[in-house]
Amino acid sequence: MDLFWPAEDQIIDMGHPLVRLAGEIDWEFVEQGFATVCDAGTGQPPLPARLIAGLFILQHTHWLSDEALRVPTGEPVLAALLWRGGAPPGAAL
Repeated sequence: MDLFWPAEDQIIDMGHPLVRLAGEIDWEFVEQGFATVCDAGTGQPPLPARLIAGLFILQHTHWLSDEALRVPTGEPVLAALLWRGGAPPGAAL
């Protein structure tokens, strides 16, 4: 808990369809599924499976190309979908 950040439910519309979807997804299953096909190798550390799956969901839902997929910084609804427990403090999405 961070004393300088408001509670997640104070900044996020908990009834938003993406927030409800994020609550219905079994993220442990998604992470295990990604782990079987994605092996961390040399170089940059891998991105969280929830972030990648969330971006795929947004891309499919809004018919976005790879080039058109942009996540607005500070959008709390997207943070709820892409990050467990909201975006980490100071994280640029």
